Amino acid sequence: MSIAASGFFAYPSDSATAETITNAVHELNNGGLVRLRTWEDLRVGGKLIINAVSKAIDEADIFCADITALNPNVMFELGYAIAQNKRIWLIYDPTIPELAANFEKLKILTTVGYARYENSFDIVRKFLTEKPFEDLSSTIFSEVIQPMAFSASSQSLLYLKSRQNTEASVVLSNKIEKAANAAGIPLIIDDPRESNVQPLAWYGEQVYNAAAVVCHFIGTSREGALLHNARYALVAGLAHGIRRPLLMLAHGEFAVPVDYRDLLKQYQTASEAANHFQAWIVGVLDSLQQRGLSQKAFVASVEMAQQLSAIRIGETIAENEAERLKDDYFVETAAYNEALEGRQTIFVGRKGAGKSAALIKLASVVGADKRNLVCVIKPIAYEFQGIIQLMAKYREADIKGYAIESLWKFLIYSELAKTAVAAIKLRPSQLIEPHEINLTFLLDENRDLLAADFSVRLERCVKLLLQAASQNASGTEARRVAISEALHTGFLKNLRDALSEALAPKDRVAVFVDNLDKPWDKHSDIESLSEFLLGLLKASNRVSNDFRSVSATQKTVNVSLAVFVRADIFYRVLGVARERDKIPFSKMLWSDPAQLLRIVDERFVSSATKISDAPDGVWKRFFVPEVKEIPVKDYLVSQILQRPRDLLFLVKAAITTAVNRKHSQVMEEDILTAQRQYSQFAVDSILVENGVSLKKLEDLIYEFAGCRVIQTRMEIADILKRARIKDEEENSIIEHLCNLTFLGRETEDGVFRFAEDEQDARKIAVLARNLSEKRNSPPRFKINAAFCPFLEVQGIY
Repeated sequence: MSIAASGFFAYPSDSATAETITNAVHELNNGGLVRLRTWEDLRVGGKLIINAVSKAIDEADIFCADITALNPNVMFELGYAIAQNKRIWLIYDPTIPELAANFEKLKILTTVGYARYENSFDIVRKFLTEKPFEDLSSTIFSEVIQPMAFSASSQSLLYLKSRQNTEASVVLSNKIEKAANAAGIPLIIDDPRESNVQPLAWYGEQVYNAAAVVCHFIGTSREGALLHNARYALVAGLAHGIRRPLLMLAHGEFAVPVDYRDLLKQYQTASEAANHFQAWIVGVLDSLQQRGLSQKAFVASVEMAQQLSAIRIGETIAENEAERLKDDYFVETAAYNEALEGRQTIFVGRKGAGKSAALIKLASVVGADKRNLVCVIKPIAYEFQGIIQLMAKYREADIKGYAIESLWKFLIYSELAKTAVAAIKLRPSQLIEPHEINLTFLLDENRDLLAADFSVRLERCVKLLLQAASQNASGTEARRVAISEALHTGFLKNLRDALSEALAPKDRVAVFVDNLDKPWDKHSDIESLSEFLLGLLKASNRVSNDFRSVSATQKTVNVSLAVFVRADIFYRVLGVARERDKIPFSKMLWSDPAQLLRIVDERFVSSATKISDAPDGVWKRFFVPEVKEIPVKDYLVSQILQRPRDLLFLVKAAITTAVNRKHSQVMEEDILTAQRQYSQFAVDSILVENGVSLKKLEDLIYEFAGCRVIQTRMEIADILKRARIKDEEENSIIEHLCNLTFLGRETEDGVFRFAEDEQDARKIAVLARNLSEKRNSPPRFKINAAFCPFLEVQGIY
């Protein structure tokens, strides 16, 4: 399940506009493609409005705004979102002539597209047509501002001058010029009286390269006030987003927008305006001096920021970076080495634990030796309704098991034949051996049966088995014969013999199976699908043994078959097995923090930058040493689910946040912001894993919002009641939350352990029960730190 893009929608508070947009937002959220919030959704009680809005924009992937009225609040938020490198999507109502004329005059946005609307249906239709959630990297900052922003090498004082030459403007301008000269800082003036409106790229470049920004608004009653203040509000938002010292000045009659009320100074006289500037510039210059941001130091800072932005740690999803996993970085684990040596058949790991990465690397390493053959079975999707019908047709366990095993053998042998023939045909014809020609001929002669992809062959086989089951053959042997005939087992023997002859010279034939969890969701017949996959797990050993058997017509072939299965699915499959101990498997765990951190270290080493540091050097140069007084690497590992995907997501988000904020180093605040983004990702990830288990988990998880991080058993029970969980279900639900690593159990005084898998969870449950009995007190639970920021959990986690 893909993760829906998040967004923030800004708009004026007038009733007509607000109603139209909130209706559209509601409709879009119901569609599930995005998760949009509005300023009305923010909990701003007791907080600075600008802080709440900034946080919401920081956490969003997309910034949407209605710019019809050129509302100063909205324009400021737009500038901030652009600076934060957000995907921008703007709307505009052209049906109000006066506002339409003003909008056309605001030249600063000429390079920015927008969608016209008249009602909420227009907004929804345009949003779904333009799909801003599909090209999140197409940002105004990266395309318009960034190419210019990195070119300058000096800092300046950017002064956005008043449109009118009032007494305050004259006095303030003189004061600013003298201060810039005295400090030796270049002064860049945007004077509306001297030049036309500058393009957005110019403002972005100047703000980025500024040591500080002064923005002089004008009273709303003055000529041109709407356009002037709207443009300056946007530039002020840019400055605030790029973290530049910002002074906003306005006459007392100016209606201060609520969003940045605390950032703007009002004055009644010219001298009061000058005094505001003087008090502000002293602090700015002192800060510059203390930080040593001279011309030379600034250049070094820019170079450092550019190096940070050049760090590439790859994608969090293995399939999106297969080539780099093969060639540049991969961390070997015990499970990987077992698969490499062909010693295990089933590899079990949670979502994001590195199953696909291991398969990609294994296929590359084993396949690099021309003496080997690698066959990867990784269906994109397959139809499961027929499988469910098939399971219902065969009621006797023996017949059902025989049918499933025969089905899997046919699928594996035919896939292996396709892979072998494809490799044979890549060689010059004079180098092809007679036994290889025989296999090629057999495949070509039976293309209707063998040539289709995995999903199509599976569907055809299921239909044939359903037809055989409908014949109502009496007796076990007769039904086995019907199954054999349906799956062409006579031909299958010939195919296996041809494969044995063709593959006998190979040192090793490795079959890797992945992606079989695609049809699993909460709407599926889980028991039937479990039996189907159980057949594969049983067949995996038998396929290997079939090719090792020596007979007069068959040569020995070293065939190994490895199946990669998501942990929650595997344990459901294991639940329907009669002889669980006969299903060998290896767990893909990351309980060692040092090994988990190697995932990032290896990517630092291979990052395509000019950085020559070893991993420790990269950490020291580009990351703060501590977060909340904890060493940075220890902190990062302590705040995530112990999986490669989670660590990569958090580190990548922290680097991106720092780059967006123009930091030369990943600061503590960057990591904390990234942590909030990661926390939502973590919640979404367990909802995906939960697809085959507890219904309405999402509603239950949200009931933990705002609670304390440590909960007693009674407090957990109260939360479950609010989620409308029945009393008789409480124990099983708590067990499920522990299996998902959402809750940890207290096993020693003040020590909470989170389960690595369902087997580990049972052991932890016993330890927790023993502690509770020893203390004669109710058991306690702790919410995993990974989920706390998103749920705004209270306490130290």
